Amino acid sequence: MLVRSFATAVGIVAFVAGNAWAYNCGGQTWQSVAVNPTSPIAGASTSYTIQATVPSLAGCNTTTSTEIDVTLPADTTVSPAATGSVNGTPITTFVNRAGTAISFLSPVSVGTNQLVDILVNGITNPTTPGSKTLTIAAAHTASGGPIGQTSSAPYTIVVPTSTPTATRTATDSPTSTPTSTQSEAATNTPVVFTSTSTPSVTPALGPCASSAANPCLPGGGAKKSDCTLEWLVASPIAVAGSGATGPVACYEGDRRCDVDPDLSNGMCSFRVQLCANNDDPRLPTCAADQLKVFEVKSPPPARSKDPADIANLLALEAAAGIDGFGVTIARGQVALYQGHSLSSHGVCSNVIPLQVPLRNHAKTPPTLDRKRIRVLATNSKGSRDSDTLKLECRPSTCGDGVLQADHETCDDGNRLSGDGCDQGCQREPNTPTPTPRTTPLSPTPTASETATSGPAPTDTGTPTAAETPTTSATFTPGSVGTATASPTPSETIAVVETPSATASETSIVVGTATATATATATQTATPVCGNGVLQDGETCTSCAADCVVRSCTATTPVRSVEVDFTAPVGQSVTGITVLVGYRSGTISLPGSGSASSVGARVKNKPSNVIAAVNDLDYALRVVLSRSTEIPQGRLFTVDFDSCQGATTPTASSFGCHVEGCANTFGNVSGCSCSVTPLF
Repeated sequence: MLVRSFATAVGIVAFVAGNAWAYNCGGQTWQSVAVNPTSPIAGASTSYTIQATVPSLAGCNTTTSTEIDVTLPADTTVSPAATGSVNGTPITTFVNRAGTAISFLSPVSVGTNQLVDILVNGITNPTTPGSKTLTIAAAHTASGGPIGQTSSAPYTIVVPTSTPTATRTATDSPTSTPTSTQSEAATNTPVVFTSTSTPSVTPALGPCASSAANPCLPGGGAKKSDCTLEWLVASPIAVAGSGATGPVACYEGDRRCDVDPDLSNGMCSFRVQLCANNDDPRLPTCAADQLKVFEVKSPPPARSKDPADIANLLALEAAAGIDGFGVTIARGQVALYQGHSLSSHGVCSNVIPLQVPLRNHAKTPPTLDRKRIRVLATNSKGSRDSDTLKLECRPSTCGDGVLQADHETCDDGNRLSGDGCDQGCQREPNTPTPTPRTTPLSPTPTASETATSGPAPTDTGTPTAAETPTTSATFTPGSVGTATASPTPSETIAVVETPSATASETSIVVGTATATATATATQTATPVCGNGVLQDGETCTSCAADCVVRSCTATTPVRSVEVDFTAPVGQSVTGITVLVGYRSGTISLPGSGSASSVGARVKNKPSNVIAAVNDLDYALRVVLSRSTEIPQGRLFTVDFDSCQGATTPTASSFGCHVEGCANTFGNVSGCSCSVTPLF
């Protein structure tokens, strides 16, 4: 996965570089979402037609590897045997069909600005009438990034018109005096129905508001605050002793819980969502209030070196912050991203692929391993909710020809999808019945396949009071995702430490923005939307035309540019993130994302820096950090390829924007950058 290549990046470098992964589709949401139930009657079994328009940004087009995730309103249920289609093509691979969640791999590819017409059969409407909305998201688009969770236009569920709310009164003789019994005697006296009005009830929102078979894990915090944030995890495997914190188990490659289709990486990427401000009936003393600050305590940000821990840290922070809820993201006493309070109830993030690698051994096959995640959520009243999630990745037994009845529904002796038995040994709908090998079936695993034998791995991810980041920064998201109340680059965050009951949990109070000295930018070109270059002041949301990836056949000569930066007077900088826009179709870089071929083209960096790169094919994001001051002036140079048949690039073919700037004391506002051609 892309984020694994950022293993050497720590602190703010890891945060920004990993967060850049979400921008491959520009942080886009669906352009429009409409829902049409075949029957709008409350409690009725029906089919839903969901029509969503793919974003216009290049790279957001869906493929047959794209996973589409639909979250139905509370009290709506989908049958485990539900079927469906996309643009008339049957869905063959459902990842999840349980409760309010529907996830599947798209059977067709759909281009940008095109309609995705989804039909799902086997849905039971909510029993409470009223206006409803569902949400839809997608992962693994053509660029690799997601399409963000998007709410549909409202649709209406109504009460059956043929069944009025009534009081039945019956008599057993022709008399005007009603009886006091509920039974009805055989008589010709007409039965009188007297209608009584029923007050409308505002339904609780979100999957964690369900009173029956609630799928959410509260996380084990205090009962009075545990509804602030809860975990929603795909958990098809029953685990003995599972409670508010899990453990949740997944067999590697089982698409019901492992969102990563790669069977060679030796890990489970758990399907996890954060759900905030929940009206959870299991927590009657908890009043869902506005989520304000989010912090990952484990894995510890300052000490994490394991690539999976870093990936999980970044994914959680992005989902709660800039690419999701838009709340403030804290690390220790520093606010990395200044957001806004989340007021909506029962809202869940996009799917967060939390990684748990199997434990590798030199001479024996991989074995079970676990990870422990802990986050701290603070609401607008200052109440804190500490939530833990335990995840357990087990080696797959699929493909050995032996049916393990506790987690397999078939085993045809291979790990190929499309033959009736998928890569995780789950039956596939609308495909031929799998033909098993002659190996006898067994309802229970053999001793060699028992993942829990031997001592349990030691969990070393417990955070301590010494968790303080080495660098930090504020990231300005513009109009990306739901973070609509973010500060402008001329604002700084005032952070005040508040004493807490636990030494390792420090409250973050974000103060009023204060003005700081701002350096004069060396690049004065006025942004022009539609000129094919992403410039300072533009985003892919405000100007999608400048984020288009055009075709290019690389040729000589190489076109080199220098990127310089300036900090405010009297301010030192130890960490910086810049986005260098370039006109695709005129120049290009070999490869994309964080490929080594991209990194090799970024040269002349300051000495002793930790660097991470991410090429979006229309802009290059570079993150630099070191323990001492980064000198102003030249940051680095980039060697671009020319595109065959294209005109010679000029200074107007490039743009530059500082996305984050920091030192060891916190955020630095007013940094600027410029691009100078060297050809």
